[in-house]
Amino acid sequence: FSTSLGPQSLLKVYLRRASDIASVLLELNETITGDVPLLVLHADICRDDLMIEMECVQSGAASSAA
Repeated sequence: FSTSLGPQSLLKVYLRRASDIASVLLELNETITGDVPLLVLHADICRDDLMIEMECVQSGAASSAA
């Protein structure tokens, strides 16, 4: 099973500190290739030891290999 990020995905990034947005966007742009919709939010993060939290929502039909 293999899944790749693309236009059918949505990557949500939650930042504890809004001042981290430039460095986080730089790292994401270097790491993630393709046309991936990105939503960056300044938000409370439940775990005190985390400065960033990410989740990805994937939609669309899955393809299977024969």
